[in-house]
Amino acid sequence: MDFKELPQDGQAFEQLVRELLFSRGLHVAWSGRGADGGRDLVCRETLTGLFGSHSRTWLVQCKHNAHSGASVSHTAIDDPVSSCAQHGATGYLLACSTQPSSGLVARLEGISQNEKVGITAMYWDAVTIERLLSNPQDWAIAQRFMPKSCDQWRLYATTSPNHFVAHYKGYVFHLTNRIGSATSHHLPSIEARIEDIEKLPLPPGHFVRPRAVWYDDKNGGYTWYVDYMYPKGSAQAASSPAIKRALHDGWALDDGQVYSWDVQIIQYFEHSDHYDKDHYDYYTMYLPNFLNGATRDDDRKISQYYASRQEIEQLEKESEATRNGPFDAMVEALSKLPFMRVVRAVNAHIEDAHRFSRRFNWQDIVFELGVEAESLFNAFMILDVSDDDAFHRFMARFPNDFGAHFRLGRVALYLPDQGHVDKEDYIYDLRLSIFPTEMANQWDARKAFNDYYLIIAAAAEAESVQWPAESLRAAEA
Repeated sequence: MDFKELPQDGQAFEQLVRELLFSRGLHVAWSGRGADGGRDLVCRETLTGLFGSHSRTWLVQCKHNAHSGASVSHTAIDDPVSSCAQHGATGYLLACSTQPSSGLVARLEGISQNEKVGITAMYWDAVTIERLLSNPQDWAIAQRFMPKSCDQWRLYATTSPNHFVAHYKGYVFHLTNRIGSATSHHLPSIEARIEDIEKLPLPPGHFVRPRAVWYDDKNGGYTWYVDYMYPKGSAQAASSPAIKRALHDGWALDDGQVYSWDVQIIQYFEHSDHYDKDHYDYYTMYLPNFLNGATRDDDRKISQYYASRQEIEQLEKESEATRNGPFDAMVEALSKLPFMRVVRAVNAHIEDAHRFSRRFNWQDIVFELGVEAESLFNAFMILDVSDDDAFHRFMARFPNDFGAHFRLGRVALYLPDQGHVDKEDYIYDLRLSIFPTEMANQWDARKAFNDYYLIIAAAAEAESVQWPAESLRAAEA
């Protein structure tokens, strides 16, 4: 990064350092101008340990010598020890846009090693500040203070030889190859696609941010992951298919490569404390997808754990009837039995299990689904039983084997200030499950559940035949 983009008077550099400290959760304030005319910063750091937390105050002095390229000498700064004593600080940080001289480095190390002084002294040079600004968390700060530098390519290696983090024109995104570790041949193609993204006709406040680019260097072709973001309170200006068409999804473009576009639609609230257009949530949640070229999961996309695409399409087409028909028939048949009442019945939601395959924050998914998490792999009912002997004779008809099985528990009722409620009737919690080996995919699992429901419904119909008509009429009443 070219720190000469910052004005020579040093005020912008001081503000940049201040923003870096703020972004790390420190409480920062100006201390006033020092003897050299520069403004010092005082920040408070809270350290949390096993036995509690305590605060530490740092004095930060900023030196902007990028225009001259000169190192910061020990004569160019105030005395760290006396300055820290003046501000009640036990830590001293020198932030400079070049580097400290060897003499100054030795002086700072000597202060830290002197136990009588009780001050930790350290420095951030241009290399350190550049590394901090290159972090996605602080990339917005770099864009604001050094926009020209942020327009250039910056590639960072990771622990994987085929995975890089790229910065270009203010965007931060993952760049991954399927096999190879070279990056240079990507850059002209990515630049052209960035231009296509920036030409999309979107209203003010609406924008498309790239999150990752995956290159299939075995067969040729790119998969781009982008987010179309629009502000809360405004109407969505484009659909995912429309954006994909505009970006030529499925086309072989000028570089001879076929392009696929994975587009997510995100509504953002600009004034939220959690908002940033490149917030880490937009990346970490889908990192496995970015590294393997897999589509991101949403309401319309199904994970790789289905047996085949044909089964997916059939499941989607017949979803409601397939999901609810046999379950409703079972509940209706059980409701006709005179010795018990179905208080509550919840079907298994096996069709929603795919949403948990690549998402890290399962709590959010549970809230989005609006179902109880335990119902993903189980159906359950609450039964109010008036004739316990008849009920258990009936339960002996239920299959309970290696594939489909049930678990029955008696429920105890407690009320505030009254304790246990002694009822003549019994309340039971009935769980219906399919053994995991029967769940090769969601389609097979739904079929196994439905077969189990129909067997129970048939048992209930057979049981109701054995009861006199007046008992059945009384139960229905």
